[in-house]
Amino acid sequence: MTARYTFRILRYLGMVTLISLVDPRYGIPLALSLFLIAFFWIDRETREETEVGRRYAQNLRLPVWAAARDVAVAPLVPPWAKWFLLYETWGVKGEPLLISKLFRPARFVRTERSYTLIDEDQNAGWRERIKVVVLIALLGALPAVALVAGWALGGWRGSTDTTAAFWTCLTVFSVGFWSVLLLDDRVMTLTSRPCPDPDLRELCAPAELRISYRPQLLRFWIRGGAVERPWKQVAYLAANDYESLPPDERKAVVAHEAVHLRQHHDLYLGSTPVMFVAVVSGVAVIGHWLSLPAGNIFAVANSWPRSVASLVLLAFVAIFVVVMPYLRQAVAEPAAHRGAARVVGPEPVLRLLGTPPSARLSWMGLLPLPNVAAELAAQVREHDA
Repeated sequence: MTARYTFRILRYLGMVTLISLVDPRYGIPLALSLFLIAFFWIDRETREETEVGRRYAQNLRLPVWAAARDVAVAPLVPPWAKWFLLYETWGVKGEPLLISKLFRPARFVRTERSYTLIDEDQNAGWRERIKVVVLIALLGALPAVALVAGWALGGWRGSTDTTAAFWTCLTVFSVGFWSVLLLDDRVMTLTSRPCPDPDLRELCAPAELRISYRPQLLRFWIRGGAVERPWKQVAYLAANDYESLPPDERKAVVAHEAVHLRQHHDLYLGSTPVMFVAVVSGVAVIGHWLSLPAGNIFAVANSWPRSVASLVLLAFVAIFVVVMPYLRQAVAEPAAHRGAARVVGPEPVLRLLGTPPSARLSWMGLLPLPNVAAELAAQVREHDA
């Protein structure tokens, strides 16, 4: 249980970095006081998952039950990757990860609706143990530096040198963002395997297609995903759907993700815009510490009139909070559904959608969304006629 507490507390403290970046003086006391509430949540969640893991371990002693849950083709997850998966999924209710041993690799086993991770019987080698220690040091150092900078330079001791605290926290934020992004990409690879079906792989070419065993969320079912980075293009198909869906519906899911990749939806509506902001902050950080012109990016912004700066900030927030989420639902998803229907026909896509053709869809009850199910149902009726 100690390891589970450690990584979940580190996740909470990681969010302190953002608060200390906004205001090192008042954000940190607020974050530390809220930590008391968060700890009770962490404690309850950890104890519940420990109890589930204990029952699951007892059932695995039954040969028939264990054989039905075993997944021989799933990858073995190294210790650092299983803990990072726990770290990044805290706060998102999903299948509980039944892991507790710090240095043991984990394997995937079936649950009633998805997959979960359970510890192997033997500890990993010394190289994998070092990776776990390095991961803990990295995830702990980032919030620790931000806390120290805010406390020493942000006002707790009466200092007025908030500039040093700001740049220190911004540096921590930049390093932390890129570290978590790269680690997440690596974990997505380690929790999946290449798709063995050549027809499905051809639908995604030249992008790679992988079968993902990541545990499903409790309130949402994620059938697939498309990840586009400057260095790779990968489509993921959930292992549950790969094993259970009819062939035409499997093709529909893969064709859907292929449209996302070919139309570069992830580049302008996914994580790439956030990466752009991180690049700007990273360039500013390097410029500041090396006394380069790039370090003046924020100084230029601070020279704007307050009204202009406020409008720019509001527009920036609106783009990420309203415009991009709405365009994902109003443009990217309908385009992917229509593209999949052109490849496999409207009927498999219509079955996967499960949306009544007569429904009126909206985003957050505010902005209208196109009902692709109605379009596909009309195509089916036209074909039948």
